[in-house]
Amino acid sequence: MEIIPMLFLNTIRFIFTDLLLSVLYFPIWWYTTGVKKVVELIVHHSRALAHSLRIGVLLRFLFQPMFGMTDIWSRMISFGVRVIHFLILSLATFLYTLLLFVGLIVWLLLPPFILYSISFHLSLVNIADYV
Repeated sequence: MEIIPMLFLNTIRFIFTDLLLSVLYFPIWWYTTGVKKVVELIVHHSRALAHSLRIGVLLRFLFQPMFGMTDIWSRMISFGVRVIHFLILSLATFLYTLLLFVGLIVWLLLPPFILYSISFHLSLVNIADYV
């Protein structure tokens, strides 16, 4: 006989404490710990891309002639090719990082947009009131 009231009390406690507190804590997590994790992910992916494109190695050998040719024209052509190569790879890394930061902005704006959409479709907010 004691199991049924205990089960009922545990269920009520679960609903009001665990679920309710989780729902209330979600926005706090989204804008604190969640943003921190997304920024860490952006930094990690940007560094990984720069590392996989070997931008540091390219800079280290910027003034070295290609293919062991040491005359002045070979050095000039090698320098020009490596500078253009560096600029293209740096631009690709920058654009990728910029795209990830646009994703961060979307991450930050997603909850208010969802709340507005829900309230709009429930007719709690009318767009004609603001125009």
